[in-house]
Amino acid sequence: MTDAARYRIAARALFAPFGGLARLRRRAVEALHLHRGARVLELGCGPGDVTAALLECGANVEAVDASAEMLRAAAVRAPGARYVHADIRTYRSTTSVDAVLLLFVLHEIPVADMPEMLRTVAGCLAPGGRLVVADHAVPRDMWGGVWRRVLHAVESRAVDSWLALEPASLLRQAGLVVELEEEVAGGRARLVAARRARSSP
Repeated sequence: MTDAARYRIAARALFAPFGGLARLRRRAVEALHLHRGARVLELGCGPGDVTAALLECGANVEAVDASAEMLRAAAVRAPGARYVHADIRTYRSTTSVDAVLLLFVLHEIPVADMPEMLRTVAGCLAPGGRLVVADHAVPRDMWGGVWRRVLHAVESRAVDSWLALEPASLLRQAGLVVELEEEVAGGRARLVAARRARSSP
């Protein structure tokens, strides 16, 4: 079984009891407020499941991943995108984009690298462009400790560094205007949408 296949199985199993991964992905795509022909930069595209959803919205997608195997799987799953093999921490699109999606990606980035990475990502957005981050969270109820142990089994304890951060604060520090913060999957994930301010007339 390939790493891409393992990733799909684990990701689906993780959120199956909480509305499913497909619903979470749909919510993230909806939060981008895409129009047909929108230029979208997807950082950490994985095996292309979300890439396919973006293409179905009529977007022009530039999908980036550090794994050549994931990119090969994505190209089969969603053949209409432009794929780039690169480190998403330092990648910068050659043209400005209308939207950027970071879906279950930032928890894998060292905390020290996040500020510069997010400033670079923000710089890729056209004025008024929108960025959506969705990633792991821990519910604030009696099941929080159990869920954290589940994440440790799937993601390793390194995920704790991400869980200690406030995504909205990170996006504001990158110069973006936060417009939406919400819990999804019963608090097991957090979604934040922000935009690049339009230039003054």
